[in-house]
Amino acid sequence: MRATLAVGLVGLLWVPAGCEGPAGQADAAGDGADGAEVEPGDIPEAGEIEEEDGEEEVAIDPFAVTSVRPDHGTFQGGSTVIVRGRGFVEGAIVYFDDRMVQIPDTTLLNDNEIAVVTPAGPVGPVEVRVEQGDENATLPDGYTYDAFGIDPRSGSVAGGTFVTLVGSGTGWEDGDSVLIDGRPASDVTVVSAETITCRTPSGSIGPADVTVRGVVTDMTARGIYAYFSSTDPTSGGLGGDPIGGPGTRDEVCPDEGGGAKGSWKSVGTLNITILNGMTLDPVEEAFVMLGTDAGTTYQGLTDVRGMIVFSGPDLSGRQTVTAAKDGFESTTIERFDATDVTIFLFPIPDPEPGPLPPGRLGATISGELIFESEGEFARGPWDIVPPPGPGEQKAAYVYVTSWDIWNAPPPSYYGGADYRVTEEDPGIYGYSYSVFARPGTVAVVALAGLERIADGAFTPYGMGVARHIITGPGDVIDGVDVYVVHPMDVPLQIEVVDPPEVTPAGAPNTYRVDVFLDLGGDGVFWSPQKSRYVSDVSRPVLFPAWVAPNGELADATYTVVAGAYNRTIDSDGVLNDVNPFSVVISPGHRNVWSPMTVDRFIGLPRAVDPTFGALVTGNHMEFGNLPQDPDFWLILLQTIDQSPLWRLILPGCVKEYDLPDIATIAGLPELPAGYSVWIVYGIRAPGFAYDEWSYRFLSQNYWSAYTADAFLFKFRE
Repeated sequence: MRATLAVGLVGLLWVPAGCEGPAGQADAAGDGADGAEVEPGDIPEAGEIEEEDGEEEVAIDPFAVTSVRPDHGTFQGGSTVIVRGRGFVEGAIVYFDDRMVQIPDTTLLNDNEIAVVTPAGPVGPVEVRVEQGDENATLPDGYTYDAFGIDPRSGSVAGGTFVTLVGSGTGWEDGDSVLIDGRPASDVTVVSAETITCRTPSGSIGPADVTVRGVVTDMTARGIYAYFSSTDPTSGGLGGDPIGGPGTRDEVCPDEGGGAKGSWKSVGTLNITILNGMTLDPVEEAFVMLGTDAGTTYQGLTDVRGMIVFSGPDLSGRQTVTAAKDGFESTTIERFDATDVTIFLFPIPDPEPGPLPPGRLGATISGELIFESEGEFARGPWDIVPPPGPGEQKAAYVYVTSWDIWNAPPPSYYGGADYRVTEEDPGIYGYSYSVFARPGTVAVVALAGLERIADGAFTPYGMGVARHIITGPGDVIDGVDVYVVHPMDVPLQIEVVDPPEVTPAGAPNTYRVDVFLDLGGDGVFWSPQKSRYVSDVSRPVLFPAWVAPNGELADATYTVVAGAYNRTIDSDGVLNDVNPFSVVISPGHRNVWSPMTVDRFIGLPRAVDPTFGALVTGNHMEFGNLPQDPDFWLILLQTIDQSPLWRLILPGCVKEYDLPDIATIAGLPELPAGYSVWIVYGIRAPGFAYDEWSYRFLSQNYWSAYTADAFLFKFRE
């Protein structure tokens, strides 16, 4: 019997029945310096009269848009802003130019303010409009879309945060440099013309401009990054100086002979804040303690601000903190050395969920697929596709890029879209198509090839791409022609180095390799031929039909995801890739003529104490893995129906822990009898430092490798 986790298209874990995987829980924290900035100010009430020096008195319009704060953000959208004005009522609809804000992303705060999440938009200033029934109020040039954004949008004043810049039409080149708050970033890598990675310099608390300095011109986005001195104000976690003072921090995983450097402080201090992981409200009267000793003086309840401070002459070096409250998942962070800790306690989900939120609108894109025929772009034979053989016909399929490698795009056929094209379809210069699209900045990708009539098996021979298309909720965008000019004749070779061993009758039992075409700010193309399953990776895994990055694909890169999985059939007869598995994400490949290497797999976790199905003794739990450690471990303890009990964060070299007896110490409910579930995730992230851990690292968008397995065990009979 095995405790099973389902796995998404590229190995994304999700745990049903009320306990999301790491990504969903991290998102509760939000992300970034582009968050809503509410500034106090005098907004005249409707009907008031305002007098200007030397000017005639004027009446104030009772319905108006006066400002947007912040007044700029990334072209990809997704920034939370406050639209300010007068006379706002429930049901108001907000537009940036003609792109509507999704209804679930629109919140009326009061009659002067509406909080919205921006849609994607073209680089430059746009009009902001609020519609209420038959009335509308506009603010010309009320918001500006920046040419590039940064992720993450905040980091420590010490610098060293690994960040990614994504632009639209930026044309970045090798040799370009990055300045943050006027200081040069380090480890700058121009991944493509629209993507740069680097590490931040040290900085001062507050917002910082980001500049990309090219040979000819500079490109600056105002205040899109924020420095903080303690914990990340949006993602929580660990931050600040070592508890014993600057210069006293020892390595979290020291080599033999390593040790603490001692404290120069007479008194060490630890500032702890507990927030609701879903609402970010303070959690009052949460129990917090250091270590596991019931007699420790470092224990107590949080105040109305969700805060508690521990201070004492013996408080120095690495500590373990636990926070708990009835109705919430308990949390422990092991072996950290940081003066500031913000913990998100996640409420245990209600077994009777409320009503579903309002639905989200997609868009429809239409146009023609245009082929070269007898030297001209016109209707006629598709020269890029060879003549059909017996039982075959020429066909093309049209797709829209996804946000990333983790989230599959919506099906192209939604809304009755006609995404399959044949030579019989109508058109003026080509062949008409329509495709359903997510809102955002997208690319339309067409694959043309031969289709077997008997079973629909499709082999692509040509690709066409239309770039930089901006879609809003409910938009119908016509006239997007796609020129199918890229032969799909490039064989990609993927070298998978030292992955976990697979055996046909064991677990894991197969290797899977996925290839994605990354188009920067336009998203990621999920080809229907993106995945291959193999049992042997001693030789390169071959993908025979991809494209070289040229023309409108000159800035494209390939992301390769490779892993060892346990492929099984569920009770409905559906094949799933489940635990145990170990996966590596390798982005930024531009050279298609050399093998693309995927390596540094994290070792699969295994239960040591208790063993599978056994009883916990002395509240001690231990697991193992070989050979590669992650940057950190995420441990989730759950009931048998996967309701959350406890979450732990451990350094990658630490594989055991003791749970404090909070039932006895703090009078909290006992842990359940019978079988429970023990889930062990190992995660690696670029630029990671354990003593600056934050909840953003629970979002898979920051992962470069991960592993997981799940085991049954018992706290008590």
